[in-house]
Amino acid sequence: MSARKQRPEPGARVTPGMSLRDVAAAIGTNKTELSRWVRLASVPTEDFEQILEARNRPGIKHGKLTAQKILDLSRGWDKSETKKRRLCPHCGKPT
Repeated sequence: MSARKQRPEPGARVTPGMSLRDVAAAIGTNKTELSRWVRLASVPTEDFEQILEARNRPGIKHGKLTAQKILDLSRGWDKSETKKRRLCPHCGKPT
């Protein structure tokens, strides 16, 4: 039987060629969380700023802003609704 691969300890140096799981172990998180951070980093800066600006407008009631919520809004729909719907990138209202 072959030996199990040893994952890097938290704080270990991240090097090219490391698997996603090895990178996650080296920075002290798990693969799922690291994947979420990578997807969040892929949201264009303009879209991210529009989402933040729209949520700060007075009179607009919003729930908690999570990483998943930002990803959903950047794709143009709000998961809290029963049906997918397009949202205006400027004001966040349905189109």
